[in-house]
Amino acid sequence: MLNEKLKSRKVAIVAGLLIFFVPFFTYLSPQNLKQVNTFDVLEILLSLIIILILIFVSSWSFEMLMKRFFNKKIILFPLLCFAFYLNFLYGPSLEFVRGLNIEYFGPIGTLVFIFFELCCLAVIVFGAKFNPFSTRMILIFSILMLINAFIPLVGYLAENFGKSLTISYEINNNPLTQDKILKKRNVYYIILDEMTSIEAASEINITSKKEVLNNLSNA
Repeated sequence: MLNEKLKSRKVAIVAGLLIFFVPFFTYLSPQNLKQVNTFDVLEILLSLIIILILIFVSSWSFEMLMKRFFNKKIILFPLLCFAFYLNFLYGPSLEFVRGLNIEYFGPIGTLVFIFFELCCLAVIVFGAKFNPFSTRMILIFSILMLINAFIPLVGYLAENFGKSLTISYEINNNPLTQDKILKKRNVYYIILDEMTSIEAASEINITSKKEVLNNLSNA
């Protein structure tokens, strides 16, 4: 009996950890990796670990309270981690609702946020009621999502193994440093409407690396 409890606890922890890191590995797509450096990735990972510790402590504390006052044994860790994962779907959900052009006199974002959080709460309550079933479903879902995230990530890393992933836009043109007129032009205005990598922009025929370097050279 004790062995089964330990196994169920281990499965719940594994399921929680897997679903918690699904957004992180989904973010590490080839498109995003071209625009971030190692420090950015480590910073995101560190912030996630802090949130994970808070979720673990809060879930364990609530489990102890439920056991002490209501004599109910539930495992909340994977459910809270799943709720954390669901919050990453708030942005797309809001965009979908705005695309429906619903007439509403008020902050539609706040309304959608409240409804979305109530749905997350309902998922936690339902999962707590059917604890073993919900834990297995979370485990299966997280494995499928991680496989979907790892396939392009592993392919990108294998393709660029040993290569420098940092794109250099340095202009090596010695005459520029000798031009007195160009030396006085020390104020630059850069307007960014949206950030994307040159490779991504060239795929949809917006610009190319050669054009960008030529524009910088002629600036």
